[in-house]
Amino acid sequence: MREADFNQTFDGGPITGLSASVFEEFTPQTGGPYFKQMYYSDFIKMHAQCFSAINHNPFAKFVIATTANFVMGRGIKFKAEDETVQDLLEQYWKINQMARRTRIMCKDLGWQGELMLRWKPAPIEAKGIAALSRIREVDPSGCWEVICNPNDIEEIFAYHFQYATPYNIFTDYAGKVPPMSYIIEQVKPDEMMHIKINVSSGEKRGRSDLLADLDWIKRLKDYFNARIIKAWMEANFLEDIAIDGSDDDIQAYLNNSDNYTIPEPGSSRVHNKRVVHSFLESKTSQTGNTDIGRDIIGVVAIGANLPPSYMEVQAGISNKASALTGVEPATKFLEGRQLTLETEVFAPIAEHVIREAKRMGLLNSGVSEKVEFIWPELRQEDTKTKLTNIVLARTEGVISKKTEASMIATELKITTYDYAAEQAEIAREYIPEPMITPEDNEPEPAKTLSAEDKTAYKANSRRK
Repeated sequence: MREADFNQTFDGGPITGLSASVFEEFTPQTGGPYFKQMYYSDFIKMHAQCFSAINHNPFAKFVIATTANFVMGRGIKFKAEDETVQDLLEQYWKINQMARRTRIMCKDLGWQGELMLRWKPAPIEAKGIAALSRIREVDPSGCWEVICNPNDIEEIFAYHFQYATPYNIFTDYAGKVPPMSYIIEQVKPDEMMHIKINVSSGEKRGRSDLLADLDWIKRLKDYFNARIIKAWMEANFLEDIAIDGSDDDIQAYLNNSDNYTIPEPGSSRVHNKRVVHSFLESKTSQTGNTDIGRDIIGVVAIGANLPPSYMEVQAGISNKASALTGVEPATKFLEGRQLTLETEVFAPIAEHVIREAKRMGLLNSGVSEKVEFIWPELRQEDTKTKLTNIVLARTEGVISKKTEASMIATELKITTYDYAAEQAEIAREYIPEPMITPEDNEPEPAKTLSAEDKTAYKANSRRK
């Protein structure tokens, strides 16, 4: 990925001045898993180049960030079948800062090609839920070997780690902080969660989402660098000085250093007609195929499983809804990544925490361990249609009124919805209106006057 690698080759042979293939072409020589492994030397090379790419190449950073943003959205939510389990997981999520960790896990899985998560015991003084084991990310580049049965890579005996720790300037806090340490450790498999992607069934280490794209991401950067250099060179100018005189006159002009100073805007330069100053500009060249950059972007997008329109250099090309609605393969890829994270990361973490809480007496042994994870939607459905479907599901007896209310609140982006509290508030606001019976609406029957009433009415009218 460095500029010094320009002297290497493309797939089609050496091309002077262009970047190289990240890895030489490789084809397994024989059958079996031996030639298909990402051995440590290859893994560390991939890891280093992908780390450099996501921090120094805007296209690589965009691929990983966009994938993670769509997969995680505003964050993953969960709903336990038992209320006590729900409360415990919510507190555990906050204590371990899982909202932050889950986003980092998603990004790291993409560019590293694997995750290594280790269970760490809580501090001795911790009590209650805070005493549950903590989950910590481990740098996979420090793992030299996944020690396993040669005939069954899923029968793991240990993970061998060997690496240097970060350097510490401030040291000797109660003897706990040396300037630097070198760690050699073998971790038991029940302490480690190892998740890998982009692999076949016989491979022990994962492959980065960027691995197939590294060549093309580098070429894309080279292409735009070349366009910038071309534009910069064309923007330069040359001062042409014509002197009508002998060689001695030209040499005398050159010996005067003041003649080399470009005049400032608004200033004056005095000379005779024998010296003529003029500025020459470069003529803009239209040579070259301007579609090359877009073609390379298309190749990079294919390797990243993202819509090509997402990687357009011009602003305002597309938006989330139109791209994910119209491009089904990208949606399926992102849904697959959500499934991987749920089944291999978040569900096992929840299961481990619940069972440990039962052993510690924080939960009753008979409570349900079922937890449902709720992911942000990738395809935006019309809100009115979705709300209509939710109401229909409740009226048909598919879901309860409480579930209906929770789903509608989620759709309306109400993040702090409490069904019981809302129902209590609704009850306080409700004022029953007086009941009106059909008899109340009927007009009163006309009253019939007696003979005495008629005589009194006529006498009263005569007085008036």
